[in-house]
Amino acid sequence: MSVYLSKLLELVSVDRESNQSFLRIRLVGEEDVDYLWEIDHKTAENLMAATILDEVYKYRLSFNSSWDPVKNQYKSFLTKTYRDHSERIYFLCSDAYVNGLNSIKLNEKVSQIKS
Repeated sequence: MSVYLSKLLELVSVDRESNQSFLRIRLVGEEDVDYLWEIDHKTAENLMAATILDEVYKYRLSFNSSWDPVKNQYKSFLTKTYRDHSERIYFLCSDAYVNGLNSIKLNEKVSQIKS
C-alpha cells in the first residue's frame, strides 16, 4: 500500500527590504515548517496586490502554473479561504517563481529559500 503525503504551501506574508523581496511561507504537511523565500520584485508586487494579509484570511499558494500567451508570462494562483468560503485568485509570476514552486513540490533544494 502506498502512502501519499500531500503538502500545502501557505503564504504568511510578503516582505520587501530595500532591494529584495521575500515570501514568508509555511509548508504544511506531516510537520509545519516556516521558510523565507527570496523572489523577484514583480511577483512580490503582484502577490501584494492580490492579497489582504491579516488574521482573517488564509492564503494557500498553488503548485500549478501556466503560460499566458497573451501576456507572454507565467501565471499562477492562490486560494483565499475564510471559514467555508474559498476564492481562487490569479497573479502573474516569473520563471524563477515557477521553478522554485516546482522544486518545493519535488522536495528539491531551492537556494533562495532559508529556514
